[in-house]
Amino acid sequence: MKIILLLLSLEIFVFALNPKSCYTVQLVSTSKSTKNYQKLASQSYDASCKILEIGSVLTVRCGCFDNYKDAQKHLQKLDNDYMGASIATTYKSRFATKKISVKKTPIKTMGTETIELGMNDVAPVVVSKPLEHPQRLKKEKKYFKKTSLKPKNKKPKKKKNKKEKKLHKKKKSHKQKVKFVKKKERRFFYDRYIKMLKHDSRGRGSLDYRYSFGGQISYDLAYINEASDNYNDRGLRRMRLWHDGSFFDEKLFYELNYSFLGNNHYKNFYLGYNDIIRPLNAFFRVKIGNIKIPFSLESYNSSKYITFMERALNDTFSISRKVGAELLYSQKFNTMRLNFFGAYFTNSIDERIADSVEQEGFSSRVTLANSFAKREILHCGFGIKLQNYKGEKLKLKQGAESNWIKNKYVSVKVKNVDSILSTNMEFMYIRNKYYFQSEFTKEHVNSQKQTYDFYGYYLEGSYFVFGRGKRFKMLTSTMSKVKPKQDGALELAIRYAYINLNDKDREGGEQRDVTLGVNWYLDDKLKVSGNYILSNPKETSDYDGIFQVWQARVLFFF
Repeated sequence: MKIILLLLSLEIFVFALNPKSCYTVQLVSTSKSTKNYQKLASQSYDASCKILEIGSVLTVRCGCFDNYKDAQKHLQKLDNDYMGASIATTYKSRFATKKISVKKTPIKTMGTETIELGMNDVAPVVVSKPLEHPQRLKKEKKYFKKTSLKPKNKKPKKKKNKKEKKLHKKKKSHKQKVKFVKKKERRFFYDRYIKMLKHDSRGRGSLDYRYSFGGQISYDLAYINEASDNYNDRGLRRMRLWHDGSFFDEKLFYELNYSFLGNNHYKNFYLGYNDIIRPLNAFFRVKIGNIKIPFSLESYNSSKYITFMERALNDTFSISRKVGAELLYSQKFNTMRLNFFGAYFTNSIDERIADSVEQEGFSSRVTLANSFAKREILHCGFGIKLQNYKGEKLKLKQGAESNWIKNKYVSVKVKNVDSILSTNMEFMYIRNKYYFQSEFTKEHVNSQKQTYDFYGYYLEGSYFVFGRGKRFKMLTSTMSKVKPKQDGALELAIRYAYINLNDKDREGGEQRDVTLGVNWYLDDKLKVSGNYILSNPKETSDYDGIFQVWQARVLFFF
């Protein structure tokens, strides 16, 4: 019995001397079994890799680094051969064990003893039991910071008087136990019902079929204060239903998206295919159908993820969805990613139903993004769009970034237009809770009599008072949904926008808008927004002055 106690105390002492953890690159993880072990042991890995048994899991981890950046560099080396590699945390002691060369031998665990199994032409193996589950590492890391487990030189204890004992007891009673509780996302009653609408965790049948259903509903309230007219309005801004699915490990996919409001009912109706070009470590995607045209960051993003209730003034130069084909090629260079979008398009499904004149065109967008840290991304891009108008009339109208304004004072008409060439420059920066975005768009209109140039731009930024901030997908150059914690997230935003539709004999006017916004994300599916807009149109035939817009929205999507 004394020997067992001595061994346990010795183990605790050794563990206390080295409680630190390190960053490592995890290549693969699977359940513990003899078959899975033989599969892992039969493959060749990098010299820094080891097969570890952690609880009921077998995992391959490579290297043990003190800095996250060193682990990230190691990940980039291994990412070419192992596309699913990721960075994890582990104990240094797991990589400090001595190697014992043993020929092909099944996994054995003997109490708390650590045994390393080696095989011919295979990576070294470390098997230990019992070991903590990987999910507990973060909690234990925080715990070791708060508690001192390092052995100290023992000094002879002094006998305490009765007064000292009483003071010591009082101090102990005042000490509070530190509890580390990881906050989860807020759960609402509809979460369990939404889970029933999708089957994406594991494919069905030999085709590996996965699917999901979703929708978007937004309800607005607005009050407009003009010089001669004050009015309010309310109603549904968007109401959509969609369904998507995929086959063969999500390589072949499709989407059907229908809107019950507005002039354009058919949104995303396409079939697509994506895959990885392993020799180049590149990703490509092809879409065919009624698709979004890649031109600018704001127009390519979903309306669910934009910062303000409506897009900026220069969005009037963008075009909505069209029938066509799109190609995305994405290449990764260390922490940078270069994306190239190319598209050919004609009239949309709604335009074909309305029997509009067919106007074909080409579009291209090139973006470059760099990830400096886990939540720090710099993104820039350039877009170009050429559309054949075939002598039709061009109409450009813009309100004050609100869907509820009756009159759009800034507008222009150009007859007998042959072609339109549009260019766009975009910039975006995210650092933790801070966010900044800007775009400049110019449209060159070539008519049979004359050419005209119109332009617009905006600058916007936001800050999260509480919450984790915005998220960006470098692979597709689009914003992603905000994922708030249990307390939700609160975002404050500001935007300055400008548009000019004056050129030569065309006097469409110019307009400046300053917009203040607040977004409250209750969870990743429910958002409440408020916008105040101070608009100043000038040199227009109908209005020359300042008017204000107050509007609010409740957005629910799944």
